[in-house]
Formats: sequence, C-alpha cells, structure tokens
Amino acid sequence: MGQGRHPDPTLHRIGSVSTLSLHHPPANFLTTDVLIELSDHLDALDRDPQVRAVVLASSLPDVFASHYDVGEILSYARTSGISIDPATARMALGVVSAINRIPGLRAVLRSSQFTGVMALLRYHSIIERMRSSSIVFVAAVDGAAFGGGLELALACDIRLITESSRVGLPEVAIGIMPGAGGIQSLLPILGTSRTLELVLTARPLDAEEAVRLGIFHTLTTPDPLLSAAQEVAEQISRRPAALVRAIKGSVYRHGRTPHRRAARFEQSEFMSPISKKSAQTAMEQYARDVADLETAPAATPFGERLYDQVLSHWIQGRRPTQHYPNPK
Repeated sequence: MGQGRHPDPTLHRIGSVSTLSLHHPPANFLTTDVLIELSDHLDALDRDPQVRAVVLASSLPDVFASHYDVGEILSYARTSGISIDPATARMALGVVSAINRIPGLRAVLRSSQFTGVMALLRYHSIIERMRSSSIVFVAAVDGAAFGGGLELALACDIRLITESSRVGLPEVAIGIMPGAGGIQSLLPILGTSRTLELVLTARPLDAEEAVRLGIFHTLTTPDPLLSAAQEVAEQISRRPAALVRAIKGSVYRHGRTPHRRAARFEQSEFMSPISKKSAQTAMEQYARDVADLETAPAATPFGERLYDQVLSHWIQGRRPTQHYPNPK
C-alpha cells in the first residue's frame, strides 16, 4: 500500500502561483509521511510573501490521491490495542490536541499509542490551514480521488477535474466512515439528502456528475488541466490578500455549524469504528486487495484498476469480510 516508499511532493513557483504536486508512487496514497511533507510545504508557502495561489496536483498520471493508506490506519488502530466508543474518542482527541500544543510533549505523543490520533489531527490541521489562509488553493484532479484523496481536493477553494476521473467517499464499504471532513465539506454543496445518499451507498461519481452536482467547478481534458488550473490560480492571485482571507473566512467559518466543531465530531466518529475488530479485519483484507493490485503488471492506469478490480467489489458488498456484526 505504498509503505516504505518515501513521498516527495514537489513545489515550484512561477510569479505568484506555486504548484504543489503529490508524488508517492504508484498510487499517491496519503500517509503520515505525505501529510508531514504537505505540512512542511504549507509552512514554506506561508513564509513566502510572493505566493498568492497554489495549484494542488499530482505528478503521477491518472491518479490524484487514491485515498488514505488503509494499511496505515489499520496499523494505528492495532497500536492502540483498545476498542473505544465515540464519546471516549472525542475526549481523547481533546486531550491529545491540548498536549500537542505544548512543544516539550509532542515527541511523547509521536512515540505513543496516540500516533494515529496525531495523524488524524495533522490532516485536519492541514485542511484548516488551507481554509483559513489568504492563499487560494486550486485542485487539479486527474484520475482517482477517493476517500482522503477527495477530502484533500475538497479542502481546496476551486476544483478542476478531468473527464476520465472518478471520485467518491467509499469508507462505509469497509466498515469505517470519512475522517477528514468529507461529510462536512459535502453538506453545504449537496445538502443533507444527497450527502447521505453518496456516503451511505459509497457509490463513485464520474467527473461529469461531480461537476453537475457542484463538487467540482470545471470539467476539462488531461492536456490543459494543469495550465487551466494555473490560469485560474493566477487570476485569483491578483485579489487583495486581506480580502481573500475575509471571503474564505466568511464561507468556511460562518456557516450553519462551525466547521471545527462538526469536524471534531466527525473525527471521533471515525476513530471509534476503526478500533473495532470487525473493521480492522475488513481493512486488512482491503489492504491485501490493493497490495495485490500494486504488484500485478497491467497496461491500464492504476486509478481505473483500483475502482474496477477492488473498490467496486467492496462498494457492492461482494467481499466476504464485509458482513460485520452490529456492536452496540
């Protein structure tokens, strides 16, 4: 599942627009290392006064970010060694978040059973920073963007997608739920009914439907995708920084429910099921399915095979480990 391969996102700037390209072959799975690299790049972008817009893309063909590495989530879940309920998860998130603000204690958290909590908080911190920044983020999605990959795209202010791409939140198919704000991001776009339908069925969206529903703004072909995204970014980069920050703050932080509060609820509801044996068994089987896919030679793009040979079977309930008990 991409374990052991050092992720190396690349960053380059032309004028006031920087392009940050994810590079974690073969599938651009999101991992703790990828998130650390992203966080470091955000630090560099914040320090550069000339950067006014960022295009978030992929250096790999036919894949944006497949999803978060399920093998890593499973490892974190087993490291904790306990089964927790959502209320306990919310308490743990609050405690770890408070301790993490004390520099001398951060190292203790990184080497403890709270490493999984730290990874989850880091992901939400990245999303929160993107949304509160005066920098405009433009997603250029070409290929697969499921789960955490779609959530990363949703953290961007403007989103472009190629015609052959497929996106979705398939977490429920393996017994967990979106954990990086995906539900809260979709709600203001789709409304309650459509968000429930997409998340509960785990069905993927093709690019045309994703644009029609408003999840993505522009449909394009792969060749002009990056240049089109950079053109949009360059146009917005001319807006006053203070005005951009105010507009983004108005959109993201003053909605019907404070995003941070809703996101904390979503975090805790994500942590609880992954601590259960049934979900860990399902994740283990899913990780094996994807690992087999990575090592098998094939002529078709990875993003297509990920859906056709793995995700579609899980979404449609054709994996035997998907028959979970219903713990109270």
